[in-house]
Amino acid sequence: MAFCTHCGTPLEEGAAFCPHCGAKTVPSQQANTNTAYTNPAPNTAPPSYAANTSGPIDPRDIADNKGMAFLAYLGVLFFIPLVARPESKYCRFHANQGLVLLLLDIAIYIVAAILSSLFLMISWRMYWLSSLLYLAASGIVLTFSIMGIVNAATGKAKRLPIIGNINIIK
Repeated sequence: MAFCTHCGTPLEEGAAFCPHCGAKTVPSQQANTNTAYTNPAPNTAPPSYAANTSGPIDPRDIADNKGMAFLAYLGVLFFIPLVARPESKYCRFHANQGLVLLLLDIAIYIVAAILSSLFLMISWRMYWLSSLLYLAASGIVLTFSIMGIVNAATGKAKRLPIIGNINIIK
């Protein structure tokens, strides 16, 4: 059996590329199929899959404040972790994520109200269109909230997609 010279994954006979790392394989007549690889490639996983993308946070801080951090994703309750645990980097991180999510939800509500008014001016039959847009956007906010709650409850300081890099609370 042949092995990838880059990552050591077993290869099917005649494979041109490794199914695991995508490296071009050496033709079977040149490859040494009796030995496994000895020099694995460094781990090149993207940082977005890391458990903690906000910087160094003390594991004890995370363990002590998991129960408080998830409150940040419940709308206006984002300030409770800030008030209850002002010294906690973990609570501040999740409170920031919750505040950004709340501001997104408010912005979506304002845009939906404006669109509803405009569509009603055009025709009352178009009102359903703004309702559908608001429902879809609210579904995205709900999904982000669930992702944040899961991250906070499992001890991860992982940023939310799209809006997670906005820092309001330092």
